[in-house]
Amino acid sequence: QYIAYSSTSLEATRKDTISSTVKTALDNWYQTNIIGKNDNKGIPVTNYIVDGTFCNDRSFSSNNPGNGFSLVPSIHYSAYKRLYNDESKTATLKCFDNNDKFSTTASRGNAKLTYPVALITADEVALAGGKYNMKNQDYYLRTNSNYWTMTPSLFASSVASSLDFSVYSTGQLYQGSNLTSFHGVRTVINLSPNILISQGDGSIENPYILTLA
Repeated sequence: QYIAYSSTSLEATRKDTISSTVKTALDNWYQTNIIGKNDNKGIPVTNYIVDGTFCNDRSFSSNNPGNGFSLVPSIHYSAYKRLYNDESKTATLKCFDNNDKFSTTASRGNAKLTYPVALITADEVALAGGKYNMKNQDYYLRTNSNYWTMTPSLFASSVASSLDFSVYSTGQLYQGSNLTSFHGVRTVINLSPNILISQGDGSIENPYILTLA
């Protein structure tokens, strides 16, 4: 039997009033590793970081069978179709709803974030070289461990399963990770446009050294 959502309207499901477990983990990471830290010149690390838009795309796919809140068999989100179902596998960096533009300030989005940190999106993974059911050992997003993206895939009320996109240890992009799965968390921040690369070539052996202009 299907289960019912706890909301009576789509708008009610997107108020974002309760922090998720992942958001709490990201906030704790930011407090520990960024707040109060300085570079080797004594400049606060927060000066290197700017508020940005992190897109938690909750728009529905064109073949979505449900409305997002009522008693229906399933919900298909847009990324499920464009990155998994469609032959073209076309990624996008557009964010279609202001409620899905997570940010710390209203000028950049919904102002729901405590700190300017979030997760990578499935579309960003796809543009970097991640593909569904295809291993990629050679790109920088492979970490030899599974970790979450912030992109929803689908919800199947018949089995009470919320599925999200994740990156597997082999580098492949996977659309069917149940939110009860144990995956890692990788933080994403937006760097200031006033940053220069003072040293390094971006490799593991010789990483970039950043400095403020």
